[in-house]
Amino acid sequence: MVGAIVIGGFAWATYQVWSNDQALAERGQRAMATVVDTDKRDEVEFRTQDGRQVRALIGQRLSGTAVAVGEEIEIVYDPADPTSDVDDARATGDRSFAYLMSAITILAAAVIPAVTWHLARMSRTKVR
Repeated sequence: MVGAIVIGGFAWATYQVWSNDQALAERGQRAMATVVDTDKRDEVEFRTQDGRQVRALIGQRLSGTAVAVGEEIEIVYDPADPTSDVDDARATGDRSFAYLMSAITILAAAVIPAVTWHLARMSRTKVR
């Protein structure tokens, strides 16, 4: 049961990353943003084309230039959901994190059932 929850969690996270990346690729709009926080994840504040002031996190990425609080950068955001993760325009197209999440999910889906089966089989042989 725990294995199914772990695999489900990875699958859900992978879907979220892929769907956000896809939304940005299909309908993303560019805006200038100010970096407001860099503690856990980089957070920016920007104004959408319709004038709303929004805060959003820069999406997970494995490459790109580090940012500093107060720095102005160009971002790509989803106008349908501007508060979802945005892309730093300097690293747009970096889908490494999405690929990594997919690989982890596939690996978990293969390894967890195999380990569970092996442990169950070992447990049965000890009982005899």
